[in-house]
Amino acid sequence: LKSLLANNYVVSSGFPNSIQIMKNKIFYFLTLILITTLTGCEEAAEPTGIAFITFEEPSKSYILDEGTTLNTEYTIYTASNVSSDTTLDLAVTGSLAAANYTVPATVTIPAGSNQGTFSVSITENNLDKINGETMVIGFTTPNGFYSGETELSIKIDVFCPSQIAGSY
Repeated sequence: LKSLLANNYVVSSGFPNSIQIMKNKIFYFLTLILITTLTGCEEAAEPTGIAFITFEEPSKSYILDEGTTLNTEYTIYTASNVSSDTTLDLAVTGSLAAANYTVPATVTIPAGSNQGTFSVSITENNLDKINGETMVIGFTTPNGFYSGETELSIKIDVFCPSQIAGSY
C-alpha cells in the first residue's frame, strides 16, 4: 500500500488530481482506524483515594440444634488499606436476647490492613423454635468513609428433634 501511495500516477481522463485525492482519502481513513484502535479500548482507571467500608455480606442464616453454641467470625472490609488503626463501635439489635450471644463492643481494622474481623458466639437456650430469632449487628460509618452494608442481619432457627422418632 505504501508503494501505491508513493507513486504519482497521472490519469489521462482529464482528472489529474483524482489519484492524489484517493491517496488522501486512504491516508485519512487509515489514520482514523489507527487512532481508534490505539485509544478505543482503554480501560478507565479506577478511582483512588475513596474510603469505602462495608460488611462482607448483609445477611447470614443458621440452624442450631437445641442446646448448642455457634462460634463464628465476621469481617468488615475497607476498599483500601487504612493508614491508622480504625476502630468501629458495634451495636446489636433484634429479637435475640443478650443472654444468648456474645459480640464485642468494637472491632479494629489495623493500620496497613483493609479488614477487621470479630468473633460472635450464639447459644441456643430456649430460642423461639417456631419463628426463630434475629439479631442485627451494625456499625456507624466513620468520618471520611462511604458505606456499603453497615448492618449484618443474622437469622437463627432451631432444629428440634422429632418426638415421634424411632423405629416402627
